[in-house]
Amino acid sequence: MALHLITGYAGAEHVQAADQGSFNIAAFGNGQYVLDHGYKFAASLLSGNTVQIKDGDMLMQGRHIRLAAGTVEELTIDNGTQGMQRKDLICARYTKNNSTGVEVAALVVVKGTEAASNPSDPTINEGNITDGSDLINDFPLYRVTLNGLEPTLSEPLFEVHKKVEDALEALDDIDEVKAQQAKDFILCNKQALTFSSNICTIQDARITADSLADVYFTSACFTAAQKASVSVETSAGAVTLTAARTPEATLTATIKIRVI
Repeated sequence: MALHLITGYAGAEHVQAADQGSFNIAAFGNGQYVLDHGYKFAASLLSGNTVQIKDGDMLMQGRHIRLAAGTVEELTIDNGTQGMQRKDLICARYTKNNSTGVEVAALVVVKGTEAASNPSDPTINEGNITDGSDLINDFPLYRVTLNGLEPTLSEPLFEVHKKVEDALEALDDIDEVKAQQAKDFILCNKQALTFSSNICTIQDARITADSLADVYFTSACFTAAQKASVSVETSAGAVTLTAARTPEATLTATIKIRVI
């Protein structure tokens, strides 16, 4: 097959669902996600055995599936049996007609098998619809557990795929952290501190008045440092440690400077 220009005028209809699906896979991955839009298929258990699903958008192996904004669907859970337990799965189901090629999606309840205790999830369809080798696939959204006649709705079973703009903001945050780490430095590493009149001053031109100093005393002198009640301050070009009481032993510490 020749190279195909998808987003271009060809004089006739030429873009197929598989083209958009392939693009979605390239951009978002070949998984199953609920997108961060609308109510994100929020579910609630209504009176009786009815589950209400609110609007949302999802990607299923590249296929964009949508419940329009402001709309809901209601699904009925079959009654349980007194003294028995059961697990049902609420799924988004993709199916393709092998003869016509028509593809559809629907919300369905996959009913589990009753057991006296510890029931298992029902078997669902796990198909590969990316290359068309399978005609059906289920994307589990919620689990409904029935203990006797009482149904309980689970937390969402799906992952919410964040917006691209949120991902870019997260990358910006990482860049800021890396930039900060590049400015930070170790002033001394397990160094014996010299106190004169209960004051120890270490000079370094990289220290600013707004810098923060983290002092980590070694385990051997930690108790002595606590008893001495050592405080720390920074100024332009120096960090100063002040002991409220004369240290009973030599204090050894690592000091990390965070340059603000």
